[in-house]
Amino acid sequence: MDTADLEAYLGEMEKATTWGDHTTLQACADCYNVRIHLITTHSSNSHLIVEPAGGVHGSNNIRIGFHSEMHYLSDAVAKVKR
Repeated sequence: MDTADLEAYLGEMEKATTWGDHTTLQACADCYNVRIHLITTHSSNSHLIVEPAGGVHGSNNIRIGFHSEMHYLSDAVAKVKR
């Protein structure tokens, strides 16, 4: 990817209306040293695993749901102060 392509990509990604993609999932896996399990609504690809480039040290796993072409979901429980 050349600099112009990277700048265009980053320009799109910084918009509030732009969803993440495989590149952002890979960056998160690499940055946080986690294995990402992506559970999707695709019948042929319902479970994808994104590994950090340097491998996972320990059992760092997160699970993210993806409703095809709609949005991502977390399996984490939200802590709401009442």
